[in-house]
Amino acid sequence: MKDQDWGKQRIELWAIALTDLRATKQELERALRKSISQSWLPTTAADFLELGRQASSEYPDSYIAYVKAANRNYLHPAAHETAKRIGIEKLAGEPEYTTLKIWNEVYKTVCTEHSQDSVKFNQNLAEIERSKQNDKKVLEAPKMSLEEQSAIADKYINLIRKSL
Repeated sequence: MKDQDWGKQRIELWAIALTDLRATKQELERALRKSISQSWLPTTAADFLELGRQASSEYPDSYIAYVKAANRNYLHPAAHETAKRIGIEKLAGEPEYTTLKIWNEVYKTVCTEHSQDSVKFNQNLAEIERSKQNDKKVLEAPKMSLEEQSAIADKYINLIRKSL
């Protein structure tokens, strides 16, 4: 702003807009760093703030997080919260072309909320850990051979036949 002749009114408008958009100090610092390396300068406060709210290295790539979440593997509390808002079953059961667009919109919002107040997402960490422990138990459960599975199935089929 100092290098350009912005004027008091424009600076006040940006201050109002950034306040209304609930910009955090971290987002503004990130936006400033990113804007310096851009070939263009943001023309609106919202565009400027968007630079600071773009998923940083703190958040997994949206598509990668989507694929993992669709398989109930949450890379970050924001991904878990996004899956909960969309519906874990819906995300896992419906085709990508119906859920990916929704995911991208919700994930962006959740990442923004997380960057502003990560404390409210702490409960997701416990759920993610429980989920990972359950997955580990399932993966480590003793395995039966196909022959053993077949023998059990045959046993119960014979019991059902006898009861008829």
